[in-house]
Amino acid sequence: MRIRWTLVPDGEGTKLILEHFNAENVRWLHRTLMRIGWKYVMKKFIPRVLDNIENEQFTPGAIPLKNRVYKCKTVPEQYVR
Repeated sequence: MRIRWTLVPDGEGTKLILEHFNAENVRWLHRTLMRIGWKYVMKKFIPRVLDNIENEQFTPGAIPLKNRVYKCKTVPEQYVR
């Protein structure tokens, strides 16, 4: 499966288009869970990321690593905020 994010100018703002490809063989339950998950990400996390944009520059760390839903054990400690 592949996911593509596309940003498209839309009036005064920007539209985010999220597309899944090659998901035909993914079971119904998994597709439903992905749909719920992406809806949650779009409502909760994307606004937090957008809040970290200032003067057209993104500042990483909208969600500190220790507070993220998922855990990453391969990021060296010096890069964790």
